[in-house]
Amino acid sequence: MDVGNREGARRLRILHVVRGLPNSSGTTHIVCPLSEAQARAGHAVSVWSVEKAGQPAVIPAADLVSVRVFRLRSWTGIRVSRFPLDVR
Repeated sequence: MDVGNREGARRLRILHVVRGLPNSSGTTHIVCPLSEAQARAGHAVSVWSVEKAGQPAVIPAADLVSVRVFRLRSWTGIRVSRFPLDVR
């Protein structure tokens, strides 16, 4: 579905940050078409992810979406905090 960008509509800059884009991920199968559709609607869209070693990535169309993949070399020295999510 191509909705196009209505004249006078505000153009958004959208950044999707995902932990990876492996072909086996459900997130990948949502983020790629979503980001492409947003770009077709006239928005500036970027997708940033972490490279997963040994897993081929699915990348959104380069002519529509800016993609940046970060190579994770080691978890050493990286502090990870997790917070419980309370959704009501």
